[in-house]
Parts: sequence; structure tokens; C-alpha cells
Amino acid sequence: MAPIRSFAIRRAPPRMHRTFRLSGWVLLLLCLGVGGGACALRGRGGSKPVNADRVAAHAAREAGPASQRSARARWMEQSRELETTRKRLAGRTGARDEARKALDLAIGDELAPAWVGTKWTFSGRATRPYGGTVACGHYIGAVLRGAGLQVSSEVGALASARIVRTFAGKSRTRWRTDQGVQRVVEEVRREGTGLYLLGLDTHVGMLRVRGRAVDLCHSTGSWPRAVVCEDALASPSMRSRVHVWGPLLTDETVDAWLAGRRIPLAP
Repeated sequence: MAPIRSFAIRRAPPRMHRTFRLSGWVLLLLCLGVGGGACALRGRGGSKPVNADRVAAHAAREAGPASQRSARARWMEQSRELETTRKRLAGRTGARDEARKALDLAIGDELAPAWVGTKWTFSGRATRPYGGTVACGHYIGAVLRGAGLQVSSEVGALASARIVRTFAGKSRTRWRTDQGVQRVVEEVRREGTGLYLLGLDTHVGMLRVRGRAVDLCHSTGSWPRAVVCEDALASPSMRSRVHVWGPLLTDETVDAWLAGRRIPLAP
């Protein structure tokens, strides 16, 4: 939106400059309020539309140090609380379902979104929100290690399909080629509420299913070049020939978390 507004201001008479600036901010606020899939804006230097979730991520990316420190502190506190939960449930008979629910809520609703606005770079390896830059695979690895899952920091350097297989297992990893975004999202939605890892042609992210809502949390190299959680159907990053996906919180993953056992990388 900014390049369009700037062009209009330059061409308008001086007395109209203020009107253009005000109308631009009103449009931005309206877009932020109507939801990710309902409003298309334009990113910096390009013609591709970006949804309101990306506008919000850009705002978080540009937020001041105090706001970023607060987000990082909340993430660290949630990580500590989850470890307390793990210790409470460890060794308890029949604790798997409770543990899975605790992980699902903490990762999907707290730990993954806490990174929104953290800057992306191709080689970024930040281990906590706003603690540097983070690439897509290392974002996934950092979130899961923050949840107490014992997995090598090198998981973030793996091919996206191997990241999915590491947690979902070979038998529950689905490969879809040339299926289209809508079809893939509907297939994941039918699996029900939960967290799923998604590998794309050159990217990896986490799908968060909450009823009919399916969001993609990922660190994107396209605008705003930061971590974003957005409506999967509206995400430009979902455009991929290959979609490889599988559940994150399988019985094996949850049992390993409860026992504090290391999760081996998939071959």
C-alpha cells in the first residue's frame, strides 16, 4: 500500500496531501480489523497482494525493543510452565492425552505465535523470539525445542520432508503433488484440531487447525521477511507444487516429550 499512496501524494495538489495520508491510514486500520483473507494490500516493491496477517507481522517486526522484550519474556515463561507440566505428568499412567493437549495449546497458541515479527534471513538460527534472525526450518526447530522436545538443533537444516518425517513418522507423512492449496488445506482440516508440519518445494512451516480455521505459522523470505501466522488459504507461501504434511504430536512424539527422550532425525 505504501508505494501506491506515495505515488498518489506526489501527483496530488499540496492541499490534498494530508487527505491522502489520512485515508491511507484509515484503509490500513480497516484491513487489520477485517481478517487475513478479507483484505489485500501490496508489499514493498512488488505487485503481489499481502494479507492483513502479514501487515500485522510487519508492524511487530518494526516494533520497539520494549515490545519485543515483552514478547520474548512471555515466550520464555510459557516454556518454563510447559516444563513444569511435563514433570508433573511424567511417569503418570494414562497421561498421554493430557500431555498432547498441553503441548497443542502451548505450541499452537503461545510459543509459535510469540515469534511473529522476528526477522527472517536465509541463514538465521535464532533460538528465541527477536533473538536475532531465523530461517524457516530453524524457526520450527526453535519452537519445538522451546516446548521441551529433545531434538537436534540441526533439524532446521534438513530438507522439509525430513523435518515432517522426524515427527510424524514415515507412515503418517503424506505427499501431495499438484493438488492445489484448497485441496491440501481441506485434507488437513478433515484430520481435526491439532498441529501439523508442512513441507513445501523450498519451505517449511506449521499448520495450526482450530475448527474450520487453518493457519500457517512460518518464517517467510517474502514480505514482510519475518515470522507470520496467517490464514493458510491466503498465504502466498502455500503456492507449491509439492505439499508434504503430517501430524506433529503423534503418540511417539508425545511419549518422547514426557520421558525427556531424544527424538532422532529421520533418515
